[in-house]
Amino acid sequence: MSSKHVTSESILSTDDKSAFISYYNQHSIIPVSQDTDSPDFTFKRNSLYKLLGIPLTIFKGRTVLEFGPGGGYNALAIIRHNPSLYVFVDASTASLDEIQNKFDNNLFGQTPIEITNCNIFDYKDDRKFDFVIIEGTVPGQNQPRVMLAHSASFVSVDGFLTTTTTTATSLVSEVCRRLFLPFFNARHDIFETRVLAAANLFESHLGTLETSTRPPRDWVLDSIFHPWPKRDKMCFSILDAIDALGDNFEFYGSSPTFLVDDRFYKKIGPRSASTNDLAKQQFSKLFRGMIDYRVPLLCELISSTDDLECEALCQELYDEHFLLLRDDNYNRIDKFVTKLATLSKLLPEDYNCTKRAIEDFIENFPKLLDGAEIPNFAEFSKWWGRGQQYASFIRSR
Repeated sequence: MSSKHVTSESILSTDDKSAFISYYNQHSIIPVSQDTDSPDFTFKRNSLYKLLGIPLTIFKGRTVLEFGPGGGYNALAIIRHNPSLYVFVDASTASLDEIQNKFDNNLFGQTPIEITNCNIFDYKDDRKFDFVIIEGTVPGQNQPRVMLAHSASFVSVDGFLTTTTTTATSLVSEVCRRLFLPFFNARHDIFETRVLAAANLFESHLGTLETSTRPPRDWVLDSIFHPWPKRDKMCFSILDAIDALGDNFEFYGSSPTFLVDDRFYKKIGPRSASTNDLAKQQFSKLFRGMIDYRVPLLCELISSTDDLECEALCQELYDEHFLLLRDDNYNRIDKFVTKLATLSKLLPEDYNCTKRAIEDFIENFPKLLDGAEIPNFAEFSKWWGRGQQYASFIRSR
C-alpha cells in the first residue's frame, strides 16, 4: 500500500472547505458504520449499484477513487470484486484510522490500496479513474457544486461518477426530527448523554424501516447533532448535480429509478435530446414524490405537470428549522407548525399516511415541550422521506 499525506490549513480551519470534517474530528466519530459481516450487506450494495446501472462485477480490474469514504465500509463490497486500484481520500482522522485498520487486518485482500489524508477540495492527481465515488458528502457542503465538479474532474472518459443528492421534500421528515435537538440540549449537559437520549428516542423510528444500515447512535450523530448548513447548501438535487457537471457528463441511473427513455434507438443522433434533458423534464415532477418512501412514485410519474409547490413549502420548513436550531429554543415553533399543517393540506389522498404522520407530530410535539412524557408518536415514527437519492453519470468527453 502507498500512502499520501497531504497537509493543508483548510483541513483544520472553519472556512468553506471544512464542512463535515471539523464536526467529525471534534467528536472523533465515523457516523456511517456498517455491519459488513451481515449476509445482506453485499446484496444491498449490489442492488443499489444495479439501479445505478453498475453491477459490482463491473469493478473487476478497474480503478476506483472514493472521496469521503468514512471508515471504508461500503468499499468492502466493491473490493470483493477485485478492482485493480482503490484510492481513499478523506481528512477525518477517525475515518483514516479505520481504513488503515482494515488494511492492517487484510480486509482489502490483494487489491492495491492508497490512503490519502487530504481535504477533497485540495486533492490533486494526474491520473483519471474508471470510477469516482462520492456518496453522502456533497449535500451539506458549503460549496456543493464546486465539490461535485472537482470530484468529477478525476473521472476518465467513459468512466462513471456516483454521488448522492437531496431535496427539501426528501429531508422534511428528518427536519421534523431535528426539532427535538433543543429539547435534548435543555435537559442534558453532556454531549454523549444527549446523544444517548436521542438514540433511545429514535431507535423505534428507525425500527419502522425494517432494515438496519447503521446503529441508531450513528444516525443521531449524523442527522440530529450534525450542524446542517443553510438550505441552499443542504438541498442539492439531481437537477443541481446535472447542472454542476455540465455537458461533459450524461445522467445514467438513479435510486429511486425514474427515468423513462422511450426514444427509438434508430432515431437517436448527435442532436437528439440527451439523458440530461430527459432527466430534467421528468425529475421536476417528482419533488412531491420524495416526501414519503411509503408512497409509490407512479402517481407522480404519470402527472402531466410539474409540482414544485410542495418543494417550495418544504424549503420554507427547512429555513424555519434552521433558525429554530440556531436560536436553540422554541420561540419559532408556531411558525413551523403552521407551515407543516399547510403542507399536509397540499398533499393528495395518495399521501394519507404522510398526513396522519404530520397530524401526529402537530398534536404530540407541543405536549413534549409542556413537560409531558415523551409521546408514542405512533404515526410520526413511521414517516421517512426518500432521504438521499443516488445518481450515476457517465463522462462523455
